Amino acid sequence: MTKNFKSYLKFDDKKYKDEYIVFIKGKLFKAGKDLLKILKEFKKKYPKETPFIAKPLGCGNYILNDNF
Repeated sequence: MTKNFKSYLKFDDKKYKDEYIVFIKGKLFKAGKDLLKILKEFKKKYPKETPFIAKPLGCGNYILNDNF
């Protein structure tokens, strides 16, 4: 289990319903509705890293990317 995934499991995502949340190095990088904008910012700052991306839906979670 990755550091990002462990952090996400402990993360209180209730206020981020229907927003994308992006983690790097076990910490929240950014949250918002425009995933492409967030990923552009992410790649500028961390060009060689792979982000952990999730979207809390309120009735369960949907993880979009992680290297388990």
